[in-house]
Amino acid sequence: MKVKNLLLIIVIVGLLSFVSINLQGQIISILDLYGFTKVDIEVEPGVIHLTANCLTLSMVTTDLQTASIESGISGEVLERPTAHDLMKEIFDTYNISVSMVKIISFDNGTYYARLVLKRENTVLNLDSRPSDAIAIAVRTKAPVYIKDEILAEQGAYSC
Repeated sequence: MKVKNLLLIIVIVGLLSFVSINLQGQIISILDLYGFTKVDIEVEPGVIHLTANCLTLSMVTTDLQTASIESGISGEVLERPTAHDLMKEIFDTYNISVSMVKIISFDNGTYYARLVLKRENTVLNLDSRPSDAIAIAVRTKAPVYIKDEILAEQGAYSC
């Protein structure tokens, strides 16, 4: 009986690695992209521009964050590594891949994102500032997605 209970706990923990519970109490998959759109990323000092479907959403951040994102996009190696460079090196060393970044909500002027990591059969869904998650994503060539309703409500027509 104890072995069966232990196996059941292992299976449940394994399943919880792949799901999350939203604010309405519904179980959703971390990897589910329904209601999300992949975005292209551009930066200027202090502003991250996310573009898809003729809409551009501009997020204000620090010049340091946008400089880090720009160096990640261009593949430029700086004299000293940034925290984002160190994270990429750690991920590479321990065979952790960045599956995606999902910008999941906007509340009181703040955007919230999830950094989705994978190692073997384990998926980790981390709360992250969008600027940090994007800086890591561009270094690892991981896609960045935004919730459709956020893009529609906060984005500006750009075509």
